[in-house]
Amino acid sequence: MHHHAIMATAVALTLGTTTLALAGQGAGPGNGTGPIHDLSTASCEIITGTVASAAVAGEGYVIDTGTETVTVSGLGPIGYWASLELVPPQVGESITADICWLSFSDETTKAIAMAVTLMDGTYVELRDPITNQPAWRGGQGGGQGQGQAGGQGQGLADCTGPR
Repeated sequence: MHHHAIMATAVALTLGTTTLALAGQGAGPGNGTGPIHDLSTASCEIITGTVASAAVAGEGYVIDTGTETVTVSGLGPIGYWASLELVPPQVGESITADICWLSFSDETTKAIAMAVTLMDGTYVELRDPITNQPAWRGGQGGGQGQGQAGGQGQGLADCTGPR
C-alpha cells in the first residue's frame, strides 16, 4: 500500500512539473490583428467635453459634452501613453476626441477614438490615419502571459473620420 502512495505522488509531481514546463509565453501576435471592422460607412465626429470617468480595463472613458455623455473606447493602454511621456486623460479634464461609431454584428455600437486633444493642447494620434491600426500595435511576439495568446484584437479599416 505504501508503494502505491509513493507511486501516486510521483505521478502527480511528474504531471504537475510537465504542465509547468510546457506553459510558456503566448505564441499569438496579441497585436490587434483580430477581425477588421469596416469603418468606411461609419459616422465620425469630433466631440469636446469633460472626462466624467476614466477607463477601467476595456470599459472606455465617459465624456460629458454638456448635452450628453459618450463612452469612448480605444484610447490605448497605459504603456502607450507612458511611451509618449504623457498621462492619459484624467477625470475632470477637458478633452476633444475624434471618434467614429463602429457597428458590430450584434447590433451594438461603440465610439472608437481615432485621436484626442488633451487639455494642454497636445494632439495624440491613436490610430494610423491610413490603416486605422492602433498606434500602440506591436509586431510579432506581442502576446503576453501563459499559454497561447489568441491575438483577438480589433482592427479598424477605411475610416474617413474628422482629422
